[in-house]
Amino acid sequence: MTRHLLCLTIDTDPDGLSGVRHNRGVLEWNGLARVGRLLDELDALSASMAARMPVTWFVRADGQLRDILGDTLYLINEFSELWDKVTACSHELAWHPHLYRQPARSAAPCLISDPLEACEELTMLWEDVRTVGSAWRSFRNGEGWHCAETLALIEELGFVNDSTALPGLKGDDNPMDWRGSPNHPFFPLTDRPCTAGPERRLLELPMNTWLVNAPYDTSAKRRYMNPAVHEAIFRKSVDVWSESFSGQEKGFYVWVLVCHPDEVMEQQKPSPLFAYSPASLRRNLQYLCQAIQRNGQHFEFANLAQAGDKWRAHCCRQPG
Repeated sequence: MTRHLLCLTIDTDPDGLSGVRHNRGVLEWNGLARVGRLLDELDALSASMAARMPVTWFVRADGQLRDILGDTLYLINEFSELWDKVTACSHELAWHPHLYRQPARSAAPCLISDPLEACEELTMLWEDVRTVGSAWRSFRNGEGWHCAETLALIEELGFVNDSTALPGLKGDDNPMDWRGSPNHPFFPLTDRPCTAGPERRLLELPMNTWLVNAPYDTSAKRRYMNPAVHEAIFRKSVDVWSESFSGQEKGFYVWVLVCHPDEVMEQQKPSPLFAYSPASLRRNLQYLCQAIQRNGQHFEFANLAQAGDKWRAHCCRQPG
């Protein structure tokens, strides 16, 4: 039977950072502060589908928080009660740095994109991050980019899962380039992270991409699988996607969905793309699960660490 592992990941970026016109200087987390509503909806989803959904929370911990807010671990400490609550429910905490230089709040953040500087910054940040009690297994670099050097470093630091790839997408104002990257888990080639290579310790679990037709698009565009969009938009993407698996008898897939707290929580200003509704996110996930079931196939919820272990056990000669 074809199996689909569904992984919901939440990037704890500041409000508005992930928008069409993102502002790297904003450091407010009103969406994350109100995320309890989302947890209630996920509990309702678990009850309706008879399967608990453990989320992977990609927590910001980086130099911008250190230099502007005074603590690399600002979000970890500020929302400690939330992390205690979700980890007790088998959710996963994962590291999500944004590599910026910002000497003062009034200064514009500047992306650190030089491989040597990026590795030096990550190594410095790790001295703080490693002190947190969580067993860090998964990593996602901010703004969706990697180079061979940064990928090798996080592998050296002990991470076994990376979820930075955005298959088929290229950045405009950052080094992101995942054109030609597989849209499924793969071991990155040592010198070309976007290319599948031989088995290694670090597994890439991409933020899967599919076709999305927003109201302002002239045609459907490739975007990551985001369950925070309006239900009509999400359902069109699911319908096109599910046709690929209709009639298929065997297969093993991992699907990594991603959203941000401010895309889910209610906002005063409407958006043509985002529903700003925890209930809509729940219904979108239900529709995805039901589409898989309509094909006579099986779905499971998993956090990223669980999905990586299951994929290795299924696809590799040496599990783990």
